[in-house]
Amino acid sequence: MKSKKQISVVLPVFNENANLMPLFARLEKTLRPLGEFEIIFVDDGSRDNSYEVLSRLFHLHPENTQVVRHARNFGQHVALLTGLEMASGQTVIFMDCDLQQSPEELPLFIGKVNEGFDCVIGVRGPQKGSFFKRLSSTLFWMGISRLSNTRIVPHQVMTRAFNQSFAKALLSMGDVEPFLAGMCAWVGMRQTTLTVEHEVRAAGKTSYSLGRMIRLMWTASTGYSMFPLKMATALGLLSATGSFLLGLYFMYQKAVNGLGITGWASLMVSVFFASGVQLIVLGVMGEYIGRTFWQTLNRPRKIVDQHLGGDQATLLSFIPSTKTAS
Repeated sequence: MKSKKQISVVLPVFNENANLMPLFARLEKTLRPLGEFEIIFVDDGSRDNSYEVLSRLFHLHPENTQVVRHARNFGQHVALLTGLEMASGQTVIFMDCDLQQSPEELPLFIGKVNEGFDCVIGVRGPQKGSFFKRLSSTLFWMGISRLSNTRIVPHQVMTRAFNQSFAKALLSMGDVEPFLAGMCAWVGMRQTTLTVEHEVRAAGKTSYSLGRMIRLMWTASTGYSMFPLKMATALGLLSATGSFLLGLYFMYQKAVNGLGITGWASLMVSVFFASGVQLIVLGVMGEYIGRTFWQTLNRPRKIVDQHLGGDQATLLSFIPSTKTAS
């Protein structure tokens, strides 16, 4: 069993083979003066040779490296929680592997935790990506802030640091589809933010397409708010009110002006409008019912295929695993 560290850095990996070596070198240089540390890489079903690179890193630095491989791709947020379950550091740091946030800024996060904050969240400075990427990111955070009941810090990045109390609170949450920004906001405690530089991705392509961002926004809204259900109710009331007023208008035209409304076009428009509203309402209700169904299945959020380093007993107590290695 490995001794506990002062700092644990958890990094989700998905097709990041070109970034791993330079990222590790910069992390090691930054963390070594700060005390005992460990770097936990969670390979979330990469399709390139990321796991081979990570295995090589582990055998070069077994004293402060753990490598975990999921049996398939379960999602970035699930991968981070997998690493969190294995982290032993008094301070835990989440960070992406794309080098868009600088590892050299991590001492600032650790300093804030040492000041007494339970969680320190990185907030993006001026973004340097494409116009489309900047626009989609802005719309994403606008949508989340509108749809969520909890106050979620806008324009936050994955880089964040927190203490063991906050880590235990995150692990106590059994969300089937975890959304870490919402989870951190829901936990509360003493939180603060740090503005970080946002660089262009060092290598590779982002896995966050527009469709995936929309899905994540929908997950956040249905997981942390009843707003979609309220909107469905409002649409139903709007449809009913509109139909009632339209009926009064037809009655007025017939009684006062003697005009009958002929033709099938108005009827078809009314039918399709009402049907569309009904389908939207059913879809929103189905989303909440579906989330309840997946939650009641009580399946593990992930399956671990390989684990290099760390405490195997700790891993097996948390996660069904098919193979382990050390």
